[in-house]
Amino acid sequence: MKKSNQKRNQHNNHQYVLVVAPGKRSEIMTLRESKDILGRFAQHEKVSMVPTFDLMMVYDKRAVLPLGDEIYLTGAAIIYAPMEDGRIRSLTLEDKQLASRIMEMRTVTLCADGKEFPAFHL
Repeated sequence: MKKSNQKRNQHNNHQYVLVVAPGKRSEIMTLRESKDILGRFAQHEKVSMVPTFDLMMVYDKRAVLPLGDEIYLTGAAIIYAPMEDGRIRSLTLEDKQLASRIMEMRTVTLCADGKEFPAFHL
């Protein structure tokens, strides 16, 4: 492996993102670890801003549920901090705490066919 690739891989190991899912505790993982989750989104991934925050989130657009003028996310999302050049920087502890709180506050319970399930109100 070339030295530049080693540095890039080493840098990716220390870039932390936050994985959130409705009704579950948020989880901090490295960017590399989150690639398994991203792989499940495949060509269906959507990137948008975290509501009321300057971080970005990527999620599977098939897990989006539009109800009237409101939009809900019923699946997992990966929250990350973009840099101006398009690269990803590691989330700070403050980023993680605030993003977790925001997503927790935006968690609602929806009901369909008599079954309740959690979702993020986007």
